[in-house]
Amino acid sequence: MSIPINEGRAVMQKIVSLLKERNIKAAEFARLMGVQSSYVSNWKRRGIPADRLPRAADVLGVGIDVLLGRAEEVPNSAIPVVLSGHIPVVGRAQLGDDNDFADFSFYDDPDGYIRLQSKDPNAYALRCEGSSMLPRIRPGEFVVAEPSIEAMPGDEVVVQDTTSRAMVKRFLYWRDGYLYLGSVNDAYKDVIIPKQKVKSIHPVLAIVPKKLWHPH
Repeated sequence: MSIPINEGRAVMQKIVSLLKERNIKAAEFARLMGVQSSYVSNWKRRGIPADRLPRAADVLGVGIDVLLGRAEEVPNSAIPVVLSGHIPVVGRAQLGDDNDFADFSFYDDPDGYIRLQSKDPNAYALRCEGSSMLPRIRPGEFVVAEPSIEAMPGDEVVVQDTTSRAMVKRFLYWRDGYLYLGSVNDAYKDVIIPKQKVKSIHPVLAIVPKKLWHPH
């Protein structure tokens, strides 16, 4: 799906209107979208890209057709429930520098918390290691993932394999029973994983700097 620039601007105007109705600030919307605030400012001028619509619709609790002006919003029925930000850090994830996973296991007690809002009660955070996602994700930063939301091509994702290991990559596509994952850093090749070895694939809500980590 592609959107002409004029239509993309109209969609962004609709999004801004919905944000005002829900009392969601632009900076908070950017965090929920997993982008920097400058992206949202740019979308207001040039229109939101088509590949961002599923995530925007999910954040706002409406269907994509509502954003596109093809359907009316059902009043009060789709406003998302936003939890207070207290997301547990449950493990670490390799960014896939060697096209491999890192050990991933839920701690008996979380290794601190990320103060970020999510409407997914099962949202979790991982501390990242490696350089394959530079400059998008830096070693020592955190990613927050939302298990209840379907990952879409183009999303950064946390992929867990059947032996409970994890990596963070960009979701490219499924083809012929294989999951294709990409890196931001051009020095690293794509990762290809057989479907039978994929336990879960969760979209990344946000990339979080160290300063938003708190011990309790």
